[in-house]
Amino acid sequence: QILEIESTTAPHIRLLLHRRIQVDLHLAIWHSSSALPQRGADIEISDVLSAGRVKESYLHALSGVRLTNEIQALTANSRHFQPLARAVKAWARKRAIAASTMGYFGGIGWVLLVVKTCQLHPDSTLEDLLLQFFRLWTEWYFGDPDALPVFAQQHAGELPAETVLLLSTLRIKPWNPVLRPRDNTHLTPLICPVVPHHNVAHATTVCSLCVMK
Repeated sequence: QILEIESTTAPHIRLLLHRRIQVDLHLAIWHSSSALPQRGADIEISDVLSAGRVKESYLHALSGVRLTNEIQALTANSRHFQPLARAVKAWARKRAIAASTMGYFGGIGWVLLVVKTCQLHPDSTLEDLLLQFFRLWTEWYFGDPDALPVFAQQHAGELPAETVLLLSTLRIKPWNPVLRPRDNTHLTPLICPVVPHHNVAHATTVCSLCVMK
């Protein structure tokens, strides 16, 4: 089954294999002055911004590649990250709470929680990690974003001025409650660890958070 997904920040093609394996293909045209890298890990932020100057969806598509690399780096020492992430995402889909458009956490939101769980319990078994995941996030107070980040450079104020300027011209606003008081109203600040550093769970409501917990 092949679907065209257009109603997102990064339009893509979705493949459903054997009715259970979902693969999303994001498309972008390379517009950087540098040569096309052979590995996703070699894509620099300057390459992402160059693509963004042409089309915003290209920026989000290439940011997705950098996000995957960042998550791999953050969980390099956790051999249970991948099976735990698959289990949590399957659990969320089964209970119909894996859609950011409905006020729940999307796939990346659940993955960031798994990353944090693995960081807090690096020596736990997979079974213990699964238990710790549900125990941790059921009791977690999401109102303190400084306790949540799994990365360093998260606020727009810490980004290079030229990066902030380009994002502004694209009308992309990195999460920054200092510059934008409205960001303080977000119930669950799960900040993407790569540019554009937006809150991947900005649509969460009191009701949807109660359902997830």
